[in-house]
Amino acid sequence: IIALCIVQPGRSMHGHGTTKTGVARIAVRKFAFEALPQWQQAHHAVCPHDIVELTPYMNSDEVRDPWGQRFVLVCDATNHRVAVISRGPDGEPNDDDDDGSGNIDDIVASW
Repeated sequence: IIALCIVQPGRSMHGHGTTKTGVARIAVRKFAFEALPQWQQAHHAVCPHDIVELTPYMNSDEVRDPWGQRFVLVCDATNHRVAVISRGPDGEPNDDDDDGSGNIDDIVASW
């Protein structure tokens, strides 16, 4: 069987927008919904002190988004809420390039 996939330049095959944005969204979700629950189960705690503590549960030691900025881990242990954030292309929080905090491009996954 031969399959042919056509992808627009700058777009991912999974509909996540630009390739870098798609990679960031996938990483943020993987940190929040795969690595974090495994870490919580292993450590009997809500939130690690640093996102690096989640890397053993990822298939990579990378803690930087595609733009070279470190992913941000935000914890509210009182309410058992955790968010993993990529600040987007400009690296600035809560601006027009962010997604999840009411803006368009900050990439956020919360749990």
